[in-house]
Amino acid sequence: MKNILELLKKNLVSIICGIVAIAAVVVYYSVITGKYQQLQAEATSHSADFSAMNSLLTKERHLPQLALEETEAKKLDRFPTQPVIDWGTNLINQFKAEKDAVYTAAVKLVPRQLLVPNSLPTGGTDMALTFRDQYKATMNLAQIDTRANSYLIKLMNGVFLPSTQQTDARKQEVERAIRANAIPSPTGGPALNAAEIEAEIGRTLPHIPDDMRREAAEKNQVYVDPTAFEMLQSLVPNNTTPETWQIFSAQMGLWLHEDIINSIAAANKNSKNVMDSPVKHLIKIRVPQDMFRPYSAAALASVTPANVDPGQPITKTYGSFNSTGRTTNGLYDCIRIQLVVYADAEQVPLVLQELSRGKYITVTNCSVTAVDPAFRKTQGYYYGDKPVVELVIDCEDLVMRESTTPYMPPATRASLGIPSPQPAAK
Repeated sequence: MKNILELLKKNLVSIICGIVAIAAVVVYYSVITGKYQQLQAEATSHSADFSAMNSLLTKERHLPQLALEETEAKKLDRFPTQPVIDWGTNLINQFKAEKDAVYTAAVKLVPRQLLVPNSLPTGGTDMALTFRDQYKATMNLAQIDTRANSYLIKLMNGVFLPSTQQTDARKQEVERAIRANAIPSPTGGPALNAAEIEAEIGRTLPHIPDDMRREAAEKNQVYVDPTAFEMLQSLVPNNTTPETWQIFSAQMGLWLHEDIINSIAAANKNSKNVMDSPVKHLIKIRVPQDMFRPYSAAALASVTPANVDPGQPITKTYGSFNSTGRTTNGLYDCIRIQLVVYADAEQVPLVLQELSRGKYITVTNCSVTAVDPAFRKTQGYYYGDKPVVELVIDCEDLVMRESTTPYMPPATRASLGIPSPQPAAK
């Protein structure tokens, strides 16, 4: 023990220095290092703030791009003062107001009305049955006695080739009128002018079918083929009550037919008759049966809601059957249609132009084939003396969501992610 004490006395300074060194190491790792990390974090934060402020200070700024014809924004060469900022803000607000006005006008450009008022979005059983019957009366052109009453036919002043039943009825009517001129015999035998009556009947009746065909061409503007319209087949049966999704799909199809038929009417607006019309014969309007999600409520519930914000950028998707890149989105439904018509060969540009005038129809393809008017005349069609061609036109029609959303059934709105309308405040 004595030796240990002597050793401590002789090395007291060294021991104290060692203790101090150990204490310094402990303090460094426990206090200084933590302080260093704190200072490092603050320095990093200050550096990020400096970078952000320096970026704002040196960032290239541009004037608002307010003209549609401008492709590049003009550079702002000095930092704007408050009056300049106010001026720019006013311009942006003005541009937004004009944008909203353009959007409103775009929706109103092609107004949409229901075939049966109040049949959508939830019209009830009576409305559903009424819609079914009126829809069939409008679209089913196989009914000879009623097809001319379709409002779609009236829109374009269309006409059908007289049927055998109609020509036979006219023959009977004319024959009765001729026989009414018979002079009775005083003796009760054959009419005194029986020979003349029979001769007139023999001269007149054979020409009646051709006279009726010529009359149809002279008093109307466009022939319509009895199979020109495509009905929604699920709405055809008489023994079923249509569901709201079927009614909405059928109504969408009617709107698409209206767009095409209004275009034909516009192309023919200055013509006197079929022989004078640019569009002489409507052969077919092909609209896909699944044009707008014609599914049951259960199937609609399983569909992932799409982007319904009309203000979001529209992504284009090109493909072998999609040359424009447009697809259905929150702004519009993009539906592809095929139109087949016989037209005046010299008026093809006008026909294509009228398809898109005042509507959102884009022609994506058009094939042209010659038609022989002389041969068609032997079938009863009077196209006139000018060259005639068959046009097979592929096009897409954009139906603005803003104009159709109020009529969407609840299940359809839910499948598309469109909120239900809020009830009016009491």
